[in-house]
Amino acid sequence: MHNHLERSAQADAMARREAGPRITSLKSSKPGSWPMRWAPALMLAALAGPVRAAAGAVPAACLHDSPPQRLALIELYTSEGCNSCPPADHWLGTQAARLPASQALALALHVDYWDSLGWRDRFASPVFTARQRTLASAVGSQTVYTPEVFVGAREQRRWHEAGAVAARVAEINAQAPGASLRLGWQALSAGQVRVALNVTPAARSGPLQAYAALVEDGLVSSVKAGENQGATLHHERVVRLWLGPFAVPAEGLAWSGSVPLPAGADPGKLAWVAFAQQPGAEVAQAVLAPRCELPG
Repeated sequence: MHNHLERSAQADAMARREAGPRITSLKSSKPGSWPMRWAPALMLAALAGPVRAAAGAVPAACLHDSPPQRLALIELYTSEGCNSCPPADHWLGTQAARLPASQALALALHVDYWDSLGWRDRFASPVFTARQRTLASAVGSQTVYTPEVFVGAREQRRWHEAGAVAARVAEINAQAPGASLRLGWQALSAGQVRVALNVTPAARSGPLQAYAALVEDGLVSSVKAGENQGATLHHERVVRLWLGPFAVPAEGLAWSGSVPLPAGADPGKLAWVAFAQQPGAEVAQAVLAPRCELPG
C-alpha cells in the first residue's frame, strides 16, 4: 500500500492521481469553513453531550446489553471521492461487518475533505473528519488519510490482511470491558425514533465519554464526477447520525431522547451502535442494537 503526503486535498487533485490512500495534514483542518449543509448533524452531536435524562422510554424487549468481553470497534474512514477507497469499502461490507457481533462492530465514517475535488459525498460530515483527526492525534500522528482503519481506537494499517485484523480483535476481546452499556431504540414515526442509552463505568475505568451512531446498510451511489466518476459504489454500515460525546459521570449515565432520521433513510436497514471511550485511549466497550420489531 503506497502512501503519499499532501498539504491539502486540492494539491493532491492537481498532482496526477496515483492509487493508494490519500493523506492530509492535521494542521490543515479549518473548522470555521465547515459547510452549513452539515448543521443538522453538528446540532445533534452538540446537543447530545450535556443532555441527561432517565432512560427507560424504550421497551425492554428492544434493549441490548454489551457482552461480558470487550468488543472491538472497527472504524473505516473513507470517501466516495477517493479512488483507493472502494476496496476498503468492500472489505468493510464483506469481512469486517460480518464478524460476529460478540467480537466486533464496524462503522464506515465518510470524511468531508474530499468534497471539493469534484464529487460531494452525500454521507460525509466534518464530525467524522474531526473524529479521525482526534484518533490520529491520540496515537501521535500528524496526518490523516483515506482509507484509514482504526480497531479499538488504534490505527490498523494492515487492515487488508485478515490475520492482522483478527489478531487485533482477539487482543481486544481478551480484555475486560471498561464499561457496561445498554442500548435500544424504537420507531416513533416514519421519520423519528426514540433512543435510550445507559453506561455504567467499570471500577477504576477513569473518565469516559459515550457516543451513539445510527448506521445504515445496503446503500448505493452512482458517482458522476471526481476520481470515481462512472462507478457505482456499494456501502455497508454507513454512519448516518452521530450523537456525542456524552460525559459519563462516575455513577453512570442514563439518557434517552427523540432523534429525527436522516432524509431517505430506510428503517429496515438501520441499526444503532454505541460505545464508551476514555479521551485519547482505547474504546472501553461497544454494543449493537438492531431494529426492534415488537409483536402486534
